[in-house]
Amino acid sequence: MRALLERAKGHRGAPKVQAALDAYGPRRKFTRSEFERRFLEMVCKAGLPEPAMNVFVAGQELDAYWEEARFEVKQDLARPGAGSQPARPPRKKKGFGGCSS
Repeated sequence: MRALLERAKGHRGAPKVQAALDAYGPRRKFTRSEFERRFLEMVCKAGLPEPAMNVFVAGQELDAYWEEARFEVKQDLARPGAGSQPARPPRKKKGFGGCSS
């Protein structure tokens, strides 16, 4: 989106799009579980690029996604005896401040 905005310099709608990107751009990474939070911290400590977390790509929600590499990590944890029981309701999201550069 930012590349498109760069090419649209001078377009009358460009400032509004820029303001929206600035207002809604990801500043914190939200995780749905302690496992996801720990995974993100591990990625950062390893010096790897920071993935997008819990994003939708082509209609599928991905736990961790590196867009430039087109690489995803699915972090499903099988619970013993879960079988066909309904899934637990989602927990409150915990923010992770992101990797520090």
